[in-house]
Amino acid sequence: MFGFGFNKTYTGVDIGRSGVTAVRAALARDRWKVLDIKRAPLPAGALACSFRNPNIRDRSALAAALGSVLGPRPGKIGLSLPMETVRVSVQRFEELPDTPGEIDRMLAWSTQRSLHLSAESLRVSHARLGKGDLLVAMGTYDVIGEYEAVVAAAGGQARVVGPGGLNQFNFFSPMVPGGETVAYAGVFENFFTFYVLENGRIVFYQEIKKEIPDESLYEEMDMTIQYYGSEGVGRKIGALYMGSRSPVDLAELGDLLSGLNGIALLPMDESRAAEWRGGVPDDLNGAVLSAVGAAQSLKDREG
Repeated sequence: MFGFGFNKTYTGVDIGRSGVTAVRAALARDRWKVLDIKRAPLPAGALACSFRNPNIRDRSALAAALGSVLGPRPGKIGLSLPMETVRVSVQRFEELPDTPGEIDRMLAWSTQRSLHLSAESLRVSHARLGKGDLLVAMGTYDVIGEYEAVVAAAGGQARVVGPGGLNQFNFFSPMVPGGETVAYAGVFENFFTFYVLENGRIVFYQEIKKEIPDESLYEEMDMTIQYYGSEGVGRKIGALYMGSRSPVDLAELGDLLSGLNGIALLPMDESRAAEWRGGVPDDLNGAVLSAVGAAQSLKDREG
């Protein structure tokens, strides 16, 4: 289809406050290849990103942007949504139900009081991290459903839906080494995500809403590291991994982390995580990486 000789490609779409990004990617011999990237802007105010309230203020603008990047008959897609629409957390339990469906129901019922929402209104998914540890993503049927409806009107089928921060981590995670305690930070236009992994397993997760670029980002990241230490959930962080195209001054951040916490900042080369048709684009950003991660999630779901 794109001149690479692949029988099947996977489409990932990232929807953000400022625009829509779609990628088509294929997996060949255990290596992802990004074949096509398309972007369309959204007018200011088209989305009012929120966990519990309606998000889409300009449905026609979002529909036009999706139609522009998806083209005719897009079929199944992996969909990446703004982080504000989903709550992500690491939760620990002494015992867990036997089946995934029972775990999701338990999570919805245990969370409804703190969120002031009914369990029936919550859409929950989880991934097991250890014996009783779960990485939990939770949204509402109403908010996620309105995005899925616009995708469907554009001819797409959102088979996998997740927040942008998790999809970007999905893209980079094969490059994060196991066997030690390390952190990964994903930086977006209005928030950053922070993971700590021990022996390849997530033990800590935090997300901070912060306009990027912002000089206070460095202070916020340092405070997040201090908070992780105060929680006593794991060992001292040895290194922090970030994408090399992050919209921050990596040299300045590296000096800060080394001076305050003794942590080495190690940029990750996006060209090692995937092969890019025509080379890694100069304007590569978090939305593109989240869209690739969404395409990868679609492949993981299909097996």
